[in-house]
Amino acid sequence: MKLRDMMFLVIGGLLVISGMVLNTLLSGDAEAQEGLKDATFRTITCGAFFIADVIVDGSKLRGAFGLDSGGDAMLKIYGDDGKHQVAYLGVKFQLILTQIP
Repeated sequence: MKLRDMMFLVIGGLLVISGMVLNTLLSGDAEAQEGLKDATFRTITCGAFFIADVIVDGSKLRGAFGLDSGGDAMLKIYGDDGKHQVAYLGVKFQLILTQIP
């Protein structure tokens, strides 16, 4: 390796290190903006998504979208109390009744 190449390598390394040090000294941690209510995303990947009303003593579940135990998509909507399920969209299970003699 030539002396010129080594000199450029050292100068480049010093510029990188000085940039990292200046970045930590001049800029602090990033903070989220307060009051942001609307956002647009291209793609979100998650296992489940819950919608809840937050109240002082806990939260009332309003809806759940995700995967059921079989890996199929499901959507559940809950009533005003947050406990009773009022709507379900997902795989329909057929109930087979047999007559007992």
